[in-house]
Amino acid sequence: MPCAIGAFSAVLTAWDVYNWKIIAAMGMAWDTGAPIWPYQTSDILLRLINFPGFVAAMPLANSLGLLAPRYHFVVFPAGLVWWWIVGFGLDLRRASQPHRRRWRVFISLLICFVLLATVACVEGTSVLDWYRKYGGDLWGINRIGVLRLVTPTLWSAAAALVVAIAAKNAPIERHS
Repeated sequence: MPCAIGAFSAVLTAWDVYNWKIIAAMGMAWDTGAPIWPYQTSDILLRLINFPGFVAAMPLANSLGLLAPRYHFVVFPAGLVWWWIVGFGLDLRRASQPHRRRWRVFISLLICFVLLATVACVEGTSVLDWYRKYGGDLWGINRIGVLRLVTPTLWSAAAALVVAIAAKNAPIERHS
């Protein structure tokens, strides 16, 4: 998993670095910023794919004073680590023997689910409110630009779903 997504992320990272060189060369030519296609698309897709790694790495990149595109020195490895952890977790789940889980795990997973679902709902509502106020038609303006706004909502909802599935299976005692 980290190899496939890492290769795709490497291509997007190279594209983003190239785009930043063009944006810097243009200077103030774009009074409203660089066009989403093609100059912001790589960054939007990188954040969509590697959002947890991006969130984990950006405080370090900010503390080191790394601005775009130099923050990729921290964000790219964090994305690889994130997908390695996901792949390792999936492999470990397949290889591990079923074992007894406790109700405490179920309760903690249930609390995590409620928190993540709340974040997804609040973030999704704020995106819709913003788009109603400033964006007009949600899908008519720019579908790639919408991805930038809904990425935290999608990741929170996906995490809530994974936690809900883990909570559903937590109190079950299995015998091999």
